[in-house]
Order: sequence, then structure tokens, then C-alpha cells
Amino acid sequence: MLFQFVHAEVYTRPAVVYNDVIALAFTYFEESGNRIVLSFTVSFILLVTVSYFLALLNYKKKQLQEAYRTENHISKKIHDEIANEIYCALNHLEKTPSITGPERDNLITRLNSIYDSTRNLSRETGTIDTGTNYKMYLKMMISDFGCQNVNIIIKGMDMVKWNTISHLKKVTVYRVLQELMVNMKKHSGATIIILEFIHTNKQLVVNYKDNGKGLEETLISKNGLANTENRIESIGGTVIFDSSPGNGLHIALSFPAFTPYV
Repeated sequence: MLFQFVHAEVYTRPAVVYNDVIALAFTYFEESGNRIVLSFTVSFILLVTVSYFLALLNYKKKQLQEAYRTENHISKKIHDEIANEIYCALNHLEKTPSITGPERDNLITRLNSIYDSTRNLSRETGTIDTGTNYKMYLKMMISDFGCQNVNIIIKGMDMVKWNTISHLKKVTVYRVLQELMVNMKKHSGATIIILEFIHTNKQLVVNYKDNGKGLEETLISKNGLANTENRIESIGGTVIFDSSPGNGLHIALSFPAFTPYV
């Protein structure tokens, strides 16, 4: 089963509208013989279209920046307040002799599990270094999901010219791949995961494949993959899901390698 979401229209629609309007104006003024008015009208339409296009891109960029600022703020609150409160409760429990036996051990185990969960959540929403060490951190994050029973193969990452990819796009790639790996760990039961990076002059493509349980189309949103679509949409990209129960999961992510403002 193949199902596709395409969200690159925001980058192409203004150009299409502009071409249609210009063609109509040219036909009208060519027939009337008024080339001066035609020249002025074309220039005005071009100015309005470009202004609208740039304003739209700037708005999308601000939205994306605000979303990641919110994530970082939540991450800090989780780390500084909730995780520390749990740690203090653990410390207090270990020094309280009144609670003994299996009840004490079970409570300590549960608190430790909650503490680890909050720390993991904090890392998943924390600040991402998109500088010269970005590729190293991205590779480390992906590799951390591997274990004795899960083999992760990464292809083409070293061929990507990461220094030409914008900060917001690098953050988006990191978050999307992180979400895919978490989804794999929780739901798929996969033992082999292949991530392939393809960087051309026009776009960056990331292919994710695993040999897990696969998904039905109706279960995508329930497995946390709808957020993947939203993130890629925010940078003008395309997401293609190809999966069916028992046949693993293939996700193709692609977005423009360079676009103004994003």
C-alpha cells in the first residue's frame, strides 16, 4: 500500500499564479495595443507576487522557530524541575528506613523509571547543536537506538554537505529521525533499519526502511508518524509512506536543499 503526502506547493503556487496572471494581462493589452500599460501592469503584479511569496516564507520560518523554542523551553522545565523533584524524592526514600522490603524496592524501581523517562523526554526536546559537530551528534543519536537485536545501517550521511543546510532544516531532520527511531523501538519490532541520505543540488532525500511489522494507513497518526508529516511540511517537503502489515515500513522524506528564509 502506498500513500503520499505532498506539501511543497507553498514554494511553487505563487509562481504558477504569477504566470497565469501575466499571460492573461499580456493577451488583453496585446489586443488593445497598449504596451506601456502592459509593462507597468506586469511589473506591479511581479512586485505584489514576490512580496506575498517572501512574506509567506518569513511567516512559516517564524512559526517553525517558535515551535522549536517552545520545545526547548519544555525540555528545560522537565530537566530543571520535574526530573530534579523525582531525584529528590528518590534520595529521600533511600534515607527513610520506615519503608522496607519489597514495597520499598518496588517504589524505588518505579521512581527510577519515571526519572529516566523524564530525562529521555528532556533530551528529545532539548537544544540541538547544528554547527560543525551536527553530523556527529545526528549519527550518535541514531546509533543509540541500536542494540544486540537491532542493527542500524546508515548510508550516505557523510556525503551530505551539511554546511549548506539551514539551521531549521537540520533541527527538523534530527527531530524527524528521532521520532522515527522512537516509533521503531516502541511499535515495529524491527531488527534491521536502513537509513539512506541522498543530497542533490535541489533536494535532500532521506529513505527509512525497516523489516518490522509494518502499518496500515489508518494507524499512522496513532503511531506518532503524523508529527513527522507536520515537521517535513513546515520546511516545504514531501513525505511518502509505503507500508502494509507484515511487510515492514518505508518512509521517503525529501525537502528543498535550499529555500529562502527556511
